[in-house]
Amino acid sequence: MSSFQYLGESVRRLRFEHRWKQTPAQIPAQLTGSSVRATMNTDRRNLVNAIKIGTYNAERGLARRFFRQYTDPRDWLTIFRSVLQLSGRVMVDGTGGLRVALRPPDQPRVRRALHATLEEINAMDGRLFGDRPKLTFVLAAD
Repeated sequence: MSSFQYLGESVRRLRFEHRWKQTPAQIPAQLTGSSVRATMNTDRRNLVNAIKIGTYNAERGLARRFFRQYTDPRDWLTIFRSVLQLSGRVMVDGTGGLRVALRPPDQPRVRRALHATLEEINAMDGRLFGDRPKLTFVLAAD
């Protein structure tokens, strides 16, 4: 299961929890007592925490994939964090999917490791929110 699928699955699981079903989308103004607000704040906090955990797990999964390609144990996590800061462009490709073109890193071995990692990610057939447009990651031409 890819990190994106895991995040989507975590959000879907939250939607079907008992508390989620009981939280109304709208409530009358006269019912906005402190107990209703406390329940809604708790639900909001639970949702935010689930997103944080899913994001953390996705980042760690990507870091492990990157480390398989970039095997220098001294600085791989620092390098990976800098890779997460790369600029890029998101475009719609000809098949209706999304193509993410990242600016290539300056160091050749980091560029090679990132290229191999992106190819590995692309082979997993990653999709936005499970069944939506296919995501393709590439390094932009210099």
